Amino acid sequence: MARWNACTGRCDCRGDVSALVNLYAPDAEIESPLIYEFTGSKIGVLRGRDAFRALYEEVARSQSTVIRPKHHDDYLARGHRIVWEYQRVTSSGERSEFVESWDFNERYEIQFHRVYWGWSRIASLSRKGFGVSA
Repeated sequence: MARWNACTGRCDCRGDVSALVNLYAPDAEIESPLIYEFTGSKIGVLRGRDAFRALYEEVARSQSTVIRPKHHDDYLARGHRIVWEYQRVTSSGERSEFVESWDFNERYEIQFHRVYWGWSRIASLSRKGFGVSA
């Protein structure tokens, strides 16, 4: 978790996209509403480090507009899975609820990364057309 925080800049505010991407297995999968937010994809799933690099570079460029909650130190771990929840209410009163999970492979690389958003963030995506067929 400390390596993830350092790579995303949550600890030192620099961020390191290459180091972040290398925490994942080469054939890993990310499922997240941010994929829709930054790529326009309607499925919200990316596979492979190259795709992750493009996503995280875009997230880094948009850093000032992305709500970046601090990691909650309380997490659940079982076998090769870790799950944690963190909630945030911004100074303007906006809510952003998140739950994340990682499944690790035998080399302790992230194989599956899933991000689940609470109702307030999903509502903001729905206003943008998420899940609406063309």
